[in-house]
Amino acid sequence: DQWFQHLTANIRQILEQTQAVLPHTKIYLMAFYPANLHLPWQTKASIQWMKLRTPENLDLCNQALEEIAQAYGCHFINCNAGLVNDRKEQKAEHTYDGVHLYANAYLKVYEALEPYLLN
Repeated sequence: DQWFQHLTANIRQILEQTQAVLPHTKIYLMAFYPANLHLPWQTKASIQWMKLRTPENLDLCNQALEEIAQAYGCHFINCNAGLVNDRKEQKAEHTYDGVHLYANAYLKVYEALEPYLLN
């Protein structure tokens, strides 16, 4: 649980510092992208450094991000609906390593972000 507490404390600290210096700035927090730990071409090393990126942990982080955004008067955006498979993992066709996105995935992210960008 230390990683989670460290992550959320850092996000809060960043928001507090940003709002202190730029109090009228609109801040948008985006959900963490999904990961996929079950791709056939992954190595043991890549799985090891990604081991915390389970769907359950990412859901926990994204729920916390949404709550933090609300507490600090920020906007929360979740662009992940088109990126996940039925196991709530990143679709294999969107990634080469289970984390980093191909252009086809970024197009889906852009489509989800477009209303915020045009507002």
